Amino acid sequence: MEYTTVYVGMDVHKESFLLAWYTNDKEEAEYIQKTEGHNSKVISYLEVMHFHYGNNATFICGYETGCLGCGW
Repeated sequence: MEYTTVYVGMDVHKESFLLAWYTNDKEEAEYIQKTEGHNSKVISYLEVMHFHYGNNATFICGYETGCLGCGW
């Protein structure tokens, strides 16, 4: 059984998100996508990756935040 770690980077803005994934196998960002700034778009993006990499993949997600931090 093969396991893959997929890193997901998110550049988060008020009205849009820029998403990309990276694996150590290819050593480059792939599937770069700009979406509306809504969490449902991130979930859809992750679902596509899950379909692509299968059940044995581990996803590690990170995001960039501005000087004011995260307002959650």
